[in-house]
Amino acid sequence: MAISTLPRRALFKVAPRVLRVLGPLERRIIRSFDPAAPVSPPPLFLVGSPRSGSTVAYQLITSAFEVDYPSNLAALFHHSLYLGMAAQRRAFGQGAHASLRSENGRTPGWRGPHQLAEFWYRWFPRDSHFVAGDYADAAHFAELRRTLGAIARRSGRPFVVKNLNNGQRLQAFRRVLPEALFVFCRRDPLETAASILSGRKRVLHDEEAWWGVEPANVAELRRLPYPEQVVRQVYHVEKQIEQDLRLFDDRQHMVLRLEDLRRDPAAVLDAVEALFARNGVAVRRRGGVPLPDIRGAGPTELTADEEQALRAEVERLDW
Repeated sequence: MAISTLPRRALFKVAPRVLRVLGPLERRIIRSFDPAAPVSPPPLFLVGSPRSGSTVAYQLITSAFEVDYPSNLAALFHHSLYLGMAAQRRAFGQGAHASLRSENGRTPGWRGPHQLAEFWYRWFPRDSHFVAGDYADAAHFAELRRTLGAIARRSGRPFVVKNLNNGQRLQAFRRVLPEALFVFCRRDPLETAASILSGRKRVLHDEEAWWGVEPANVAELRRLPYPEQVVRQVYHVEKQIEQDLRLFDDRQHMVLRLEDLRRDPAAVLDAVEALFARNGVAVRRRGGVPLPDIRGAGPTELTADEEQALRAEVERLDW
């Protein structure tokens, strides 16, 4: 039976057995990568606020270009990502996943792109999304750099991944992955805040429960009335990303706006291709990949008073 057709329960049983057998080989491969060497091609990270359109951007980029990305299958091996990527290539080859469906940031199916939360938590804290540049020394991050370097060396393709918490770790990334590329996903702030608040109601069933990325001042924000809290969550997450991207060369990052993705997804892909090109990364564009038909802001579960409070807070801030 092919890996891709195994039921979820069977795969969860198979993965630990594979790790026991192949783990020593993987460790030798990873340790053979010199962390002082460049990670080439460099990885590309999608960052931004929750509900900014980052998931559909992630799906589109990883389907439209011949790049590496971690699938839901590879994520089973988050403690041995090199093996996970090998299992993914074995199961699916290098074809496009062509999946543009998602639910709250998660793409279904073994082939769908994954955010690798557990992988990043091997190096970054769970209880604080924001990480300052002096969080840890080079030795702490050596295996992270070796892992991504070994994956890039094996595939010859840039490794693309979306994890929004990484947008609050850019100061550390400047030290451990200075060659990295970034796509900063943005959306009209009122739409973004309304979508977060709607998600709180729909998913958490509590408009006052925090949902998504926590900026550095999250403790202060938690004391605010929830409409202000949601808007300022978006504001401070984005301001931190804006500030920390200045640590990298301008050629290493771009802004991807959901409004542009709605209007002309092909032009957005041209801009991503240009980002790769100006950093010396040659990527092939796949033909025949379906482009998303992204509608405008849909209905929300918000009251008129909540919408008014969000609008007032958005207009108060210097976006």
